[in-house]
Amino acid sequence: MSETQLVCQKCRDSVLLENSHASGRNALKRCAATDKSLQRSCKTKVKGADETPAEQDMRMKAEKVKSEVAKMSEEDRFSNKRRTFESGVGIVEENRSRHSGSDDVARWTRFRDWAATERLVTGCSPEKLPTRWKRELDKPTSQTKTVNGEVLLRVWTGLEDRDGSRHSITAGLKQRCDLHNSEDLEAFGTQADMRLQRGETLLRADRMSSDAAGVHRETPLLQIQADMEASSKMRMAAEALLYEEAEKIEEKRRQLLSQRPKVSSAALEKLQYESSISRARSSCEASLYRFKTALKTVKLEIEQMSENDPTTMVEMKTRSDKFEEIYKGAEQYLEETIEKWTTALESNPSDTSDEAAGKWHQYFMDVSAFVKTFASKDAVKKVKDNLAEIRAWCAEYKKGCNKKKRLSVSSANKAAKSHKTGSLPPGSNSPLGEALSNLFWTQAVENIDEDQGVVFAAADWVEKENQAFALVLAAAQNQQLLQEWLELPYYEQQKTWLAESWKKGSGPELSTNVVAKPQLCTKLNKDWMSCLGNASKHIKDVTTDGDLKEVFSPMFWRGKNTSKIYFTTDYALTEFKMCLEGTSVCCGFQINTTMMKDGFKAFCDATLATDPNDFLKICQKKGWIVHLSPGKALGIPAGHCYCQMAQDVTHGCRVLKLRASDDKSSVGLLTARIADYPELIGLRTGRLLNWISGSQDAAAAAAPSATKDVVGAA
Repeated sequence: MSETQLVCQKCRDSVLLENSHASGRNALKRCAATDKSLQRSCKTKVKGADETPAEQDMRMKAEKVKSEVAKMSEEDRFSNKRRTFESGVGIVEENRSRHSGSDDVARWTRFRDWAATERLVTGCSPEKLPTRWKRELDKPTSQTKTVNGEVLLRVWTGLEDRDGSRHSITAGLKQRCDLHNSEDLEAFGTQADMRLQRGETLLRADRMSSDAAGVHRETPLLQIQADMEASSKMRMAAEALLYEEAEKIEEKRRQLLSQRPKVSSAALEKLQYESSISRARSSCEASLYRFKTALKTVKLEIEQMSENDPTTMVEMKTRSDKFEEIYKGAEQYLEETIEKWTTALESNPSDTSDEAAGKWHQYFMDVSAFVKTFASKDAVKKVKDNLAEIRAWCAEYKKGCNKKKRLSVSSANKAAKSHKTGSLPPGSNSPLGEALSNLFWTQAVENIDEDQGVVFAAADWVEKENQAFALVLAAAQNQQLLQEWLELPYYEQQKTWLAESWKKGSGPELSTNVVAKPQLCTKLNKDWMSCLGNASKHIKDVTTDGDLKEVFSPMFWRGKNTSKIYFTTDYALTEFKMCLEGTSVCCGFQINTTMMKDGFKAFCDATLATDPNDFLKICQKKGWIVHLSPGKALGIPAGHCYCQMAQDVTHGCRVLKLRASDDKSSVGLLTARIADYPELIGLRTGRLLNWISGSQDAAAAAAPSATKDVVGAA
């Protein structure tokens, strides 16, 4: 098929490859009348852009095709795309194949063959063979069936291995048809049976002729030429019928156009004209009133958003006054037009001639045309354009108000977040933390490149009260868990989120993000418990409200070129950290009563003022130092002050737990913190203190000595 023979599958017009696309399975059957193509071709230029003659011609043709396609039924649209038996497909194929297989071979044997094998193998007499055959058939494991009145026994004959290759060329013909509904399926069944019967008859005749003449004979089984001719005759007959009906319809249309419309009497035409004037007035006034209603809606929105801001209301009033002025001009134009119609109505009231009837009819047609084109009149277009300007100004004002609201909400969230922390002294990137980082990265102090003050027995560490050392879980025992966490999609999302928060904030810091998905949160908690093994039985279950439960939710953390001083573990609970990527260093010590004698705030200030070398000496002598690497986990007891440092990009996971031995330490530290920061009593810190106190003796929790039981002397 050449390019000039390509036709549209819907409208049958000639198309080109450059302005059409494939439709159906055959790439040569192309269609330019699809909805998308028509919409693209019918699209007009934007305002201010000139349309070339070629583009105008293409648009007009596309609009014509679109109107014709819209009149077609679904059956007419897709009937030309349906494939029938009238055409065939010629196929020549070259095949190369390699095959290797194994066949489990079994055959159904007759008594005669079985008896010969049985006598040859066992040597029994012929008289015993029927009895043995009957006994073989009666076995529960035997499989039998009857064919041509003879009982057959299934006998397994072994296994066959088949290896081989094949190189062949085949030639053939195919006929296909598309099935779109149940009627097509029924018709296909009938046609297929007829073609199979015809093919069977031809094959039988070829075999008989070949046997009689001794020469091999092959007759074509598919009669494609006959099918094509029959379908062509049916199509030509249908087209001829359609052409006849189209000619009749066209003739009727021409007759109607040639006939002059009959005009009624002058009195009736005048009455019709008078009635049309009143209808035109109400229709045009309603059209104008919609613009005024829209303006009222805009004014109401501005009043609500601006909260009667004087500047905004003055500008809105100015715009409204201008709109009212233009609106009055449109109303005046409508009144002048209606006045002309009324003046014409009052002229020659008694004329009943045919000329008067024609005049009144023409007046009626002019009124109808005016109503249809009223929206495009200059006076009305000015009203529409002015309203569009007001709406655009209102939209910009909305954007500004929404932006202010978002900024206010963001500021409120930041203030609330700051309020939740209780205005604690800043620990991120403090001078003490930066000085400690320099000591570690430059190795300015001896013996700080290895872990110190740590234990590895999780069960004893979790159970023991007033623990002065940190717990370390070796990376080797956590490798499988590390791999699972690194492959979590949520973990990658957390990394991206924290990186974005750094860009929006003041820079890299030790950022944390709570795991928000309940199922993943449950999984991570179970994984932490599996790391602790039998020691997990000394971890208390959290039975409190959802907001307070979030304190015990796992978090992912991230840091780079930063440090942070933790005056205590978060919420004075036992903290577990595992490094997932990169490296980090943590060093800390146990808080004693001497450090807390002047209160928690004084302890924080004193810690920040500590000399870095003195801080590090306390960690070496009375505390602990741990170097975290991927898979290595750290347990920090409640009541410890520590510093965490990260030089390269480091990621990890942490979780807070309440040990059975943490009650006194946690209650003492939370009480001391609330004493210096009373605003925490209504936040999580205060509610957590109440919850921990409720799990032990209320009198002991309220005792004044609670702050003295934070930890023993170092």
